[in-house]
Amino acid sequence: MIRGIGDPLVAAYARCYLCRVGVLVAPSVRDHLMVCFDDLLLTFTTQIGTEFVQTALAIQRTSIQHYLVLYAPALDWVLSCLAHNASELLLDTILQRCSDMSTGNVVLLNSIMASFRSSFIAARAVELSRKIRDMDDVGFPRHLLYCSLGNCVADADPPEDQKLILLNEVSYI
Repeated sequence: MIRGIGDPLVAAYARCYLCRVGVLVAPSVRDHLMVCFDDLLLTFTTQIGTEFVQTALAIQRTSIQHYLVLYAPALDWVLSCLAHNASELLLDTILQRCSDMSTGNVVLLNSIMASFRSSFIAARAVELSRKIRDMDDVGFPRHLLYCSLGNCVADADPPEDQKLILLNEVSYI
């Protein structure tokens, strides 16, 4: 039924609620979480540029950058449900989906780093710092991405052979 909600932001929070209720009612059942995440990304990427959303933004006198930031709490919750006791393989899958997105990948990457285990993120710290460096800044401050990455690296050490590379990557900011 959520797929019938026309406003992508409202649909995102409905999916967030579905994940919350699903975790409370049946914590061991996780199939719906990936479906909610996939639907959230699909809605997010296909409907942001539509005339309906653009008209709504104009009426509400808000920018697309502010609108994208409003997605962050819903993404954070859905990803935290998905990342709970998840494997590194799931993180790789989600990072690939983030790379495939043309809009909103900055917000998604920040949610990924906040949701998955710090050890998983630290193991990919060089790759993530390069993604952050190469991303277009679409209203989500880049320094917040580096802060999220730094928190993960502070909690868990990156591989020994990547420490100097990571330091060099982030020192050119």
